[in-house]
Amino acid sequence: MKHFWAVILLFFVGVGAGLPAKAQLPFSGTVAGWEGQTVRLLAYTGLKLDTIAATVADEQGSFSFENSLRKGMYLLQSDGNAELELLYEGQPVQFVMTDANDLATLQFVRSKINEKWSAYLYRRANYRDAAELLKSVLRQYDPQTEFYQNTAAEFMRLQSGFRLFSDSLTLNDSSYVARLIQADRDLPIDLKHTANEQRKYLIDNFFNNIDFNDLSLIPTNVLTTKMIDFLSLYQGLPQFASNSDAGFVVGLGAIFEKAKVNMHMYEFVLAYMLEGFSALGMDPVVNYLLNYPKLVEGEVPLEQGLRLDAIAEPYQKVRVGVKAPNLSGTTIDGLPYDLYASKAKHIIVFFASGDCEYCHEFLSKIRKKLDLQSDFELVTVSIADNRNEVEAALKKMKLTGYHFYDDLRWESKAFLDYHVSSTPSVFVLDAQKTIVLKPYDFEELMEWKRVLDG
Repeated sequence: MKHFWAVILLFFVGVGAGLPAKAQLPFSGTVAGWEGQTVRLLAYTGLKLDTIAATVADEQGSFSFENSLRKGMYLLQSDGNAELELLYEGQPVQFVMTDANDLATLQFVRSKINEKWSAYLYRRANYRDAAELLKSVLRQYDPQTEFYQNTAAEFMRLQSGFRLFSDSLTLNDSSYVARLIQADRDLPIDLKHTANEQRKYLIDNFFNNIDFNDLSLIPTNVLTTKMIDFLSLYQGLPQFASNSDAGFVVGLGAIFEKAKVNMHMYEFVLAYMLEGFSALGMDPVVNYLLNYPKLVEGEVPLEQGLRLDAIAEPYQKVRVGVKAPNLSGTTIDGLPYDLYASKAKHIIVFFASGDCEYCHEFLSKIRKKLDLQSDFELVTVSIADNRNEVEAALKKMKLTGYHFYDDLRWESKAFLDYHVSSTPSVFVLDAQKTIVLKPYDFEELMEWKRVLDG
């Protein structure tokens, strides 16, 4: 009863602050613990999360956004990195949360679809935590023991309970949220089968509840997460133990066979996979994708073919073995720079973001382990909330080189020219400005250098 009245109190505090009174606002909320914090609204585009608005919560933790939004999935993020995942379908979403760290305290004043979605997310998190714990126990015991049998029975009970719960949310329901729940939920597994039999079952049935004609799956994290989880299944197969690229290619072929039922979906999957595998520096997989898997010549009309070519073109330009795009202008220190005019033996072009701690670690290792005076020239391009943030980071790392920043963020010319969708993204160029390496991490960069040094 206390919890109920706490929710009511927060709701009326929000009304007093002018929050839920504007029913046309797409998102408005009150979260205890977010008082005075910056709250960001991010949209899932399928390819990446885009920050589309930011505001500051008042002294009650109340905030709202007035942006015109499209149907899809959104993320609210506070200064403290607390996150809340919400759906939007054209109707106002109003909520209160009495504990920013406890999803169970989330109550929706307005939004039936989010009532279902948040209930599903809460139950899914608890189910997966418990299921993983039980599976880790089962892996350590003999299947013939009584303890194993009892634990297996508890796992099956837990799995059945979650299936029944998610069924209750979607029964006789074809709504957007019901489709997302059906698409997202895990397939059941039978512990009586061997690990290889379970894996084969998952591979054969993984997309049973995914409609690749449903384009409303794109502005969410459901389809993208599902595809990545599917590809991971192939990495456990013995025939791909020594060649992970081949496993990804086979898995991608299965995905594109399903995606080609709708060319708009195919285009999205192609763009998503090209960005991901290009960022990982997995050129054999990128080359496979550039051949438009599962499409044959003459299968698509000219207009659609041109769209595919437009998606693929940037990756033809920024892969290992081709000349890198030029990068020129005035650095953050006021120095003129032209990459094509550089006389350096090797150039490291490093794309970073202000909130990427791994970027800072990577750059610090470069400064400590590589000769940035004679062997390498370092060029960084950063996105951040402001110029001061970049300057402070560079000063803290004592980083020499040429450093660029503007306020365009992901729309910065350099980010677009190099087709960067995640940070860090690193390109190593030789004296001819040819891309010779796209290291995934610092260790890969050092391994390349050891080979270079002989």
